[in-house]
Amino acid sequence: MTVTKHQSDIFTATQKDEAAFEAARRHSARVRRWKVILPFIAVLVAGAFVSYTYRASTPTTFETVALSGDEEQGNVMKALKLEGYTKTEKPYALIAQKAIQVLGKNGIIALEDINAHLPAGERGSAKVDARAGVFDNVNGRLQLTKPFTVETADGMKALLQSADINIKNSEMATADPVKISTPTEKIEARGMRILDNGGRILFKGRVKLVINGAQAQ
Repeated sequence: MTVTKHQSDIFTATQKDEAAFEAARRHSARVRRWKVILPFIAVLVAGAFVSYTYRASTPTTFETVALSGDEEQGNVMKALKLEGYTKTEKPYALIAQKAIQVLGKNGIIALEDINAHLPAGERGSAKVDARAGVFDNVNGRLQLTKPFTVETADGMKALLQSADINIKNSEMATADPVKISTPTEKIEARGMRILDNGGRILFKGRVKLVINGAQAQ
């Protein structure tokens, strides 16, 4: 008679604990990339509108359109595009299908259909897709008001319903559900906060962490 043991049956309790701890450590490192990716989007948007306002020569291209109908609320740009390199020579690109500089509200910029390819530290690049956002240039704040996703080159994928980002402090908060997954683990929560320049990441409300022990080895 042949007995087949599952991989989980072969590990001792200590080995399982060590595998879980190591997987959780790697998960924490991946999640910390939020402190780089989300504020970087806001910085790019700010640079794009400064260029538009002063007609400066930058690697940014714009297509302006006449205001009409619902777009009478402010100056409208379509296919807002910004491309370039970071100080460490990493390429980035951001496109917003529509950007509206709201009349009567200094520094407030509404964005629609945001797509970005950004550097994400030593692990490569990140792709960000967001349906809508509001950028407050005066207070250094970016609000992503509809569901958006972040995917990194090494397999991390995050789905958030909204985010309120403090650019100056590299802090972020959301009171809506969060789902973050990698090839080895998955975490879900009803809210998340990033504090202390990304030094602390707090998940709140029915936090669920699932670790794939076989993949974590």
